[in-house]
Amino acid sequence: VHSMTTDGHADGGEDEEVEYPGPLSAPQRLVRAATFWSRALPVVASYFRLQAEFNLRERILGECLDEAECEVLWDETHE
Repeated sequence: VHSMTTDGHADGGEDEEVEYPGPLSAPQRLVRAATFWSRALPVVASYFRLQAEFNLRERILGECLDEAECEVLWDETHE
């Protein structure tokens, strides 16, 4: 655990000690990275999937959605 003392000049209070956790071990870093990617990857994939759908509609079907329709689909993806 790393600690640092802050000077209390900003709020007029006394010095207080703030403790920071030490560096993560290799297994802890792997678990943290796996947790991040397990949450981030589905979001990123949904954005790529929607963009691919727009491209497919435009190239193959000749459909071009107007900006309002695209905005609705993007908003649904964000939820």
